[in-house]
Amino acid sequence: MIKTKTFGRYILLTMAMMISMSSYAKTLIDGIYYNLDDKKKEAEVIDRDENGFHFFDYKGKIDIPETVKHNNITYTVTKIQKNCFSNCYNLISISIPSTVTEIGEYAIIECIQLESLTVDKGNKVYDSRNNCNALIYTETNELLVGCKNTKIPVGITRIGDNAFQSINVS
Repeated sequence: MIKTKTFGRYILLTMAMMISMSSYAKTLIDGIYYNLDDKKKEAEVIDRDENGFHFFDYKGKIDIPETVKHNNITYTVTKIQKNCFSNCYNLISISIPSTVTEIGEYAIIECIQLESLTVDKGNKVYDSRNNCNALIYTETNELLVGCKNTKIPVGITRIGDNAFQSINVS
């Protein structure tokens, strides 16, 4: 009898822990993987698990939306995971919405076919001014990531160390 009660309590405790940990859920929506934060109603674009393994090799054109809907809940897309698009050799373009305010280190690197990189004009943290095809940190005017068709705009104060890594800029 005591063993049964103890086992039942163990099951309840395990279930409670699983529910509390379910604040994040890895979900594929319209060809893009997200971590969905149920508490904040925010989404992070991802491509790797906790161990750094790829879920998905992004290809072609990626248009990140401002919001995604899952199980009748709307999440605002606010982040792009560290290394998210790294080594996506067949990625042609990335469009970043105004809602993304955090982009992890090396999020877009070694995308050798990348031709277009745009940021929505309403984004207050990043930009791609004058159709330059680059990701710029607006506050410091640092060009973080470029692509094949990048035109460095006037006012850029620094070019990031890996801004053009593995891109043929002939």
